[in-house]
Amino acid sequence: MTEERRPDPDALLAVAQKAESKRGRLHVFLGMCPGVGKTYAMLLAARRALTEGKKVLVGVVETHGRSETKVLLEGLDVLPRRSVDHRGATVDEFDLDAALARRPDLLLVDELAHTNAPGSRHPKRYQDVLELIAAGINVHTTLNVQHLESRADVVAQITQATQRETVPDSLLDEADLFELRQRLAEGKVYLGERAETAAQHFFKEENLTALREMALRTTAERVDQQLREKMCAQNISGPWKSSERLMVAIGPSPYSESLVRWTRRAAAARDCPWVAVHVESGIPLTDDERQHVSRQLALARQLGAEVVTTSGESVANTLLRAARERNVTQLVVGKPMQKRWWHWLRGGSLLDVLLRESGDIEVCAVRPMPLTGGRSAARKRQAATTAAAPAREWTQVAIISGVATGLGLLMQNWAGYRSVALVYLLGVVVAAFRLSRWPVFVTAVLGALLWDLLFIPPRFTLYIREVHDAMMCAMLTIVALALGHFTARLKSRESLERERERRTAALLELTNKTALAPELDGGLNAALRQIDAIFNVRSALLLRDNDTHRLMEAAHAGSSFHPDVKERSVAVWAFEKKQQAGRFTDTLPDVPAFWIPLQARTAVMGVLGVLCAPEQTLTLGERDWLQNFTVQIASILEKEHFIQAFQAAEVSEASERLR
Repeated sequence: MTEERRPDPDALLAVAQKAESKRGRLHVFLGMCPGVGKTYAMLLAARRALTEGKKVLVGVVETHGRSETKVLLEGLDVLPRRSVDHRGATVDEFDLDAALARRPDLLLVDELAHTNAPGSRHPKRYQDVLELIAAGINVHTTLNVQHLESRADVVAQITQATQRETVPDSLLDEADLFELRQRLAEGKVYLGERAETAAQHFFKEENLTALREMALRTTAERVDQQLREKMCAQNISGPWKSSERLMVAIGPSPYSESLVRWTRRAAAARDCPWVAVHVESGIPLTDDERQHVSRQLALARQLGAEVVTTSGESVANTLLRAARERNVTQLVVGKPMQKRWWHWLRGGSLLDVLLRESGDIEVCAVRPMPLTGGRSAARKRQAATTAAAPAREWTQVAIISGVATGLGLLMQNWAGYRSVALVYLLGVVVAAFRLSRWPVFVTAVLGALLWDLLFIPPRFTLYIREVHDAMMCAMLTIVALALGHFTARLKSRESLERERERRTAALLELTNKTALAPELDGGLNAALRQIDAIFNVRSALLLRDNDTHRLMEAAHAGSSFHPDVKERSVAVWAFEKKQQAGRFTDTLPDVPAFWIPLQARTAVMGVLGVLCAPEQTLTLGERDWLQNFTVQIASILEKEHFIQAFQAAEVSEASERLR
């Protein structure tokens, strides 16, 4: 007797929660290119909703001079636009606050990928839409497939036109309806000379065919995902569960962006999760390289990846360790762009090492998209790895070589010229413990040349008569390479361990000072001072009023800066929305401070603001570290709140017994 098949309780709960959610619904009209009829179809759907008695509001609709689109706007309630001054000109933008105040049953917001004018609450219109549906407003919007973040580089390769305005693919997970409208004939896309120019470039037949295929594939991916969700909820057997997991390696290479997008597309096609990993190997990066890595990690997180930052001496071994810890089935890396002899000198390329050591993990080598300036940037990166050490190290090279030469001149008369080689070898050993790899190598080469030129007969020539003298020169170089390599590895490992120890000690000190302080205010003062010292910033702490559950007006007394009215409004937004805001984010990035909500297990206990100098920036790793600080502070504040509530309950109980 077979056991009765029952629906998965967790899946049914997820469906019920989604149905009962107070969030608004997002309908996306997706097209393969401009002019296929997305706005026209959206207005037709709005008119149908109007006949059904719904309150319809046109937030923003672009007609582009098309008469049939203008006709459909007649009789609809159109929201007045907000005027913004930008570079001496007036720009009309969508009025988000007015739309939130009107709260219609259905709001039309055209061109989802539009970039808002500077000074707006959000840099992108899709962020306005996310706030609208979070407020419970149903939204209809339009989008072209080339504006999807993971498709941008492929569209650029096909059409030779770079897409500056993109939206994250994860936004489509919010959509309840996916419609594709195709209307290419009739010559109603653009007017006049613009239509002729577009037909000769973007709207070529081969371009439209490729874009149409991408639109259909994207729609198919979304429909297939919805089908598997239904099958899961009703316990229908089928291939809806996948065990595959992809991982992409992100570094300072200019090709990392292309690898991230390729991995996202591959993961979407296979319906599997994916991970983006950056390895801190101890090699110092420039400010531009750190910002590049931060942007690529942020892009991967925006596209739905699990972002991991780890440290290790060997990039290949660290990647494989992270892959095994996360049950990754396929590792994505870029094909080597440098000459084979260069990788041979360095013990093999990253791809070679991964292929040897990967075991059961598949390794996928992808040729990155040749972005503009990518090859020259890669060459600059290669040159940077072999760039000159700090000037003080080269000064020490000159001092070590000079001292060794002076000692050799003093001892050659009674010890012989061959003994002088040992002095130069001692200088190489000293340099290996004090200097980096390339200065050590130069010290060895310079010592061999000086020994040959000044001491080996015939003197003041580079000619070497004896074989053992030539062997001694070669040994100096070999010993220098070996010592330089091992000391560089030791210094790299020491640097990583010091950074790990520094972060752990800082978190422990923060917890001890805050949790073990006799009074909470004293602990918070110590925590803010520690944040200021570690990150070289000024901080402000706004706590929650436990009576009103709102943010307090004044900052904590231990704050090193006090926010003005504008900054406080951003802090309130971060507190209410439970999201980061301000600088380094996509929400009001023009304000100077970076605001982080103190999210505890039960509620948001306040907001921490960090004010950096205009020329200073916080890397992604520093922001994650700062996030760990806020978690600790929020936990301590929540614990203090529970203690006060417990004490108040005890007093109330004692009063009740006395009464």
